[in-house]
Amino acid sequence: MKKTTDTTNNDRLLAWLSTIPVGDFSEIREQIMRDCGITRYVLSYWLSGRTKIPYLAMQKIEEIAGKRIFEY
Repeated sequence: MKKTTDTTNNDRLLAWLSTIPVGDFSEIREQIMRDCGITRYVLSYWLSGRTKIPYLAMQKIEEIAGKRIFEY
């Protein structure tokens, strides 16, 4: 059974995005949507934890970030 204190990959994405300077955020968000082939609604679902982030999308996001973000 999962603990409520466990950090999800959705939480990790949100935490990383919160470190991006405000002036760069829009560009990064657009790049994630473009590279992952998703809409802003899907990104919103990922950030809110409503849907899981697919493995290939996690890899693309880590390429954009230039570092490891997620737990596989």
